Amino acid sequence: MENEQFNLIKNIQITSNLIIKPIFQTMKECTDFILFGLKSIDTVTSSPEGLYDENSIFETMIGAPIDFDTQKQNYKDWLIRKGFEELIEGTKRSLSEAYFFIEGVEYVKKQLDEIVLSDLQEKMNSIRKKNFKKDLPKLLEKINKYSTSPLCWENQILTINKARNCIVHRKGIVTKHDINDKEDDNLIIKWAKFEIFYEYKNKEIAKRPIQVKLKNEIKEKSFKLGEKLKFDFKEFNEIVMTCFYFVLDLEEKIQEIEEQYLTRE
Repeated sequence: MENEQFNLIKNIQITSNLIIKPIFQTMKECTDFILFGLKSIDTVTSSPEGLYDENSIFETMIGAPIDFDTQKQNYKDWLIRKGFEELIEGTKRSLSEAYFFIEGVEYVKKQLDEIVLSDLQEKMNSIRKKNFKKDLPKLLEKINKYSTSPLCWENQILTINKARNCIVHRKGIVTKHDINDKEDDNLIIKWAKFEIFYEYKNKEIAKRPIQVKLKNEIKEKSFKLGEKLKFDFKEFNEIVMTCFYFVLDLEEKIQEIEEQYLTRE
């Protein structure tokens, strides 16, 4: 039965593509769309005309008119909100695929009798359905129970998720619900800025690269109670890359968990 269990684990294993694909698609769309939107709005010099239906004698105006500068800022805020929303959703999908594998392994391990394929399929479908109902912190908590070492950038991802919740649910205005710095009543958002450098004879240089390395600098922004969250494109792009490298590390951790089960005698 033990060997049969390992074969079943192999059949439900997660490939790198399934974990990486959601965040890779998301990071490309987020950065491309937001950059295009921000560049486009800077070229607009007047407010767009109201909605007009040629079959109607009335021009449709939704809500009270607002000035042009406010319209531009509202559009920029909308772009950033969509960016954070999609970014966290992509990160959650990657986490869900990883969690799906772990739950599948747990289920197979607990079976003492022969596993019927239809029962296994039903169980796996149930696990996948439950995944998408879990929030990001819950998915992280579950995966960390089985990870051989802490996930890199986890603390940064949790604060980015905080920013997403504040922007999506409270229009970016910090409330008591968002505070993660209880001492100063602040919401602190953290991320990593990644840079590639070349090393030659133990010195960082710009030319004659001998070895390419990646280094990072932890960055953060603090927002007070009642303050509105604001990020420029450069900061948002760094946040996107933080999520990407987080998922790369997640993939490595899942492979380590997989090897733990598949290499047991």
